[in-house]
Amino acid sequence: GLYYAAKFINQDGNIQNWAIDDKIPFVKEFIIFYFLHYFLPALALWITTFYDKSKFWILWFSAVACLVISFITYCIYQVEMVRPEVTGNDIFSKLVRFVYKGDIDSLNCFPSIHAIMGAFAIVCSFANKNNPLWMKIVFTVLSVGIIVSTVFVKQHYFYDALVGVILMFISYPITYLIIGFIRKKSKNKSNEF
Repeated sequence: GLYYAAKFINQDGNIQNWAIDDKIPFVKEFIIFYFLHYFLPALALWITTFYDKSKFWILWFSAVACLVISFITYCIYQVEMVRPEVTGNDIFSKLVRFVYKGDIDSLNCFPSIHAIMGAFAIVCSFANKNNPLWMKIVFTVLSVGIIVSTVFVKQHYFYDALVGVILMFISYPITYLIIGFIRKKSKNKSNEF
């Protein structure tokens, strides 16, 4: 819904191809990681907050903040992705074409929501200190796969993915501090009565 609203507000796509984007090859097999975006962040949030409910709202609001910033950016500055023609008949090529067909305008690229949510899954896995190391490693590896898949399947430019990751890694500690401050203030007020 928000994608279409942003496209309605601003349909001028900008191409921000950097030299590094020309060096990044098209690797269709990474489409598997690209699809992990649709459930891995939710799974990471659920597992992390199952035993530590206090982290849920911090993580949730940090992700929402990133999505709001992204939507505002899309309305002001649209980035259009230039994608390759995919002609193979193997499963990976078919999946890439499926993604391209669903995102026919290839707008709303900056920052990358996939990269934001990949970084979100990493943040979730580390937010609860009781999460075992193996879980943190698995979520980190799969999430990095999601992030880099955006540039390997040519759905995003390098800059889109980079800014998405930075945005999430900045959003979480700021949200953590703000919610911590609010909780402390409300606790102090309740102690006054």
